[in-house]
Amino acid sequence: MPRKSPAREPMPGPERDRIAAELESRYEADPSTREPARETDRSHTGVHRLSADGEQ
Repeated sequence: MPRKSPAREPMPGPERDRIAAELESRYEADPSTREPARETDRSHTGVHRLSADGEQ
């Protein structure tokens, strides 16, 4: 079965930190990952991991 989209390139440190902090603050307000996943074109798991990284 073919992939829906090509694999993502790893995100550079400062960019990843910025997105993680933004997603973490959104996750605190609303623990749903569906809307942020759709808006950022990321998986629910990816959004959850990034938001957890924003807490650190």
